[in-house]
Amino acid sequence: MKEKSEVSRILKQFIMLVDRQFNKRVKIVRSDNGTEFQCLKNYFLDHGIIFQTTCVYTPQQNGRVERKHRHILNIARTLRFHAHLPIDFWGECVLTACYLINRLPSPILEYKSPYELLYNKRPNYDHLRVFGCLCYARAHGNNGDKFAQRGLKCVFLGYPYSQKGWKMYDLEGQRFFVSRDVTFVESEFPFRESIMENADSNDTSRMVTEPPHYLVGDDHDDMHAYGYDDNDGMHTGTRNSQASSSSTSAHDEGNHDDTENDTAATSFTSHSQEAGSSDTPTQPFEHSVRRGTRPKRQPVWHKDYTVQINTMKIDTPPVALLSPSVESGNPYPLSHYVNYNCFSVQHRAFIAAISASREPNTFCEAVGDPNWRVAMQHEEIDALERTGGYSGDKDGYEIPAGTDVFISVYNLHRSPYFWDKPDKFEPERFQVRRESEGIEGWAGFDPCRSPGALYPNEIMSDFAFLPFGGGPRKCVGDQFALMESTIALAMLLQKFDIELSGSPESVELVTGATIHTKNGLWCKLKKRSSGM
Repeated sequence: MKEKSEVSRILKQFIMLVDRQFNKRVKIVRSDNGTEFQCLKNYFLDHGIIFQTTCVYTPQQNGRVERKHRHILNIARTLRFHAHLPIDFWGECVLTACYLINRLPSPILEYKSPYELLYNKRPNYDHLRVFGCLCYARAHGNNGDKFAQRGLKCVFLGYPYSQKGWKMYDLEGQRFFVSRDVTFVESEFPFRESIMENADSNDTSRMVTEPPHYLVGDDHDDMHAYGYDDNDGMHTGTRNSQASSSSTSAHDEGNHDDTENDTAATSFTSHSQEAGSSDTPTQPFEHSVRRGTRPKRQPVWHKDYTVQINTMKIDTPPVALLSPSVESGNPYPLSHYVNYNCFSVQHRAFIAAISASREPNTFCEAVGDPNWRVAMQHEEIDALERTGGYSGDKDGYEIPAGTDVFISVYNLHRSPYFWDKPDKFEPERFQVRRESEGIEGWAGFDPCRSPGALYPNEIMSDFAFLPFGGGPRKCVGDQFALMESTIALAMLLQKFDIELSGSPESVELVTGATIHTKNGLWCKLKKRSSGM
């Protein structure tokens, strides 16, 4: 269909096709309010077909059709992009997409294809070929010339309707035809090769007019300059000393207007042509940037730091000698332009370490990193041991160095300083955020904004992360664990006599939040002769 005026004719043909081929009658036709459908009202009335239309500016009522259009166009675009076909062949892409969709199984249809539901038989996939690939069709009509070509170089562009063959496009004759005698080369795509050739020619012309610029350091003697011969279609690497001085002087003056810049550029071009036409040997050339070539100096505040200057020497071939990496999707990869040859081995390792490591934002991320755990276990603890810990006066209490200070959770939950009714069991009070006014160090404290939060429920309210202290508020799991330990110890003492191995003076205790032995408590067990 090339015009909307053909809608009425095609729709009538479709209704007759359904009637003749499948013995079905179309009962309802639903469309939008387009004028190409409004002219069919009399036809629908004559054939008893109900004509329904959607509301104006209500695309939601046409969602199923829009989703199907999107499905078809997604596959059509994929076919076109894969074969690198010109946009002129979009119609063949859409027709091939519909042909493939009708023969692909779908989970919505219980893994059956629309073709199978319509014809009650599975489709044949033997004739499917890669869309847009290279193929050779047998040439007919050679007029008796035995030396004429027997094959036509073509592109496969789909499956024709009502013909058992393949639809071809002759690249030389630029015409469509259907053939059955075809040899396919499904790994080659003619239009992709033509696009690559055009891209190479465009890149060559671009390099002639716009030579690449390089970021070079102050040591220009060690820089490798690459020249190209005019016979290769590349820019000749020649430069006259007079052109260099004129262009350099033109760039050193920062307040030149556009007329002076154009004059300098014209002078550079004319001198380059004169040097190219002379018989003198070619000299290494440098590309000057129009921004200016005045020397770059470090800021004054860098004098107290060791800074790696952002300059490098060109040890790799220029852009023109590098083959584009088309297979990776990037014709000019960054690795062809940037290298780390100017850095030492230690600096390269340092750059790699910075790129690989990431500073944690939360306590959980820091604990998961073994390097941060080592830093917390050794560096921080060693710093406290070197300084001897905290020693001084706090709230009227003298705290000597080496003293462990803990918060009494039991007293904290029963303190009227924090709670209105401290002796009453009200778990709901932890759900309400309480402004800690008048408390030194806690005014305006917001746990959800505090970096390195220890517990996820710190974002609920202040002190909500603290466990129940004791009594009726004590944790049920803590009570159950204590009961289990008591039962296990009672059963052990009932069946065995326990004797301490070694003297009590040999037992080393570690005091902290809990008291435990340093190397364990070794005992001798002797089975009792009779129960208790």
